[in-house]
Amino acid sequence: MFDISSKDIMRIRLILAVGLLTISTVSFAEEIEFLPKETGFPNLDYSVKELSNTDATSSLEIPGFSTRSAEASRWMMCVYTNIAMMRHKKYWTAIYPRNGENVLVGFPESDNIDDLGKLGPEFKGDYELKKNITC
Repeated sequence: MFDISSKDIMRIRLILAVGLLTISTVSFAEEIEFLPKETGFPNLDYSVKELSNTDATSSLEIPGFSTRSAEASRWMMCVYTNIAMMRHKKYWTAIYPRNGENVLVGFPESDNIDDLGKLGPEFKGDYELKKNITC
């Protein structure tokens, strides 16, 4: 029949383990969504949903972003801080849309302005770094 060596068995086990780990990571990817009523802002009618992310950025959909109030802006900054803390990041910066509902949040490694360029070309320019704020 088949003559399988112990090295072949180890390779097969490794391939299966990596495959299962990949499948479980993709299957159980956490969907992040925040609602004001669940976070202590009962009079706001907004939501924030993460559309995609990388190690250094998060693309967020925020319906009604362009018409937000000052209170809603504060809540949204708390959301950015919560996402940064979930990723064990100390700093964040955001690129607000000119028109639309998608906000790009970046998580630089330090408060050095040069780190913004490492996040991607979208972050080159005059952006203010924010340290995680107290919400």
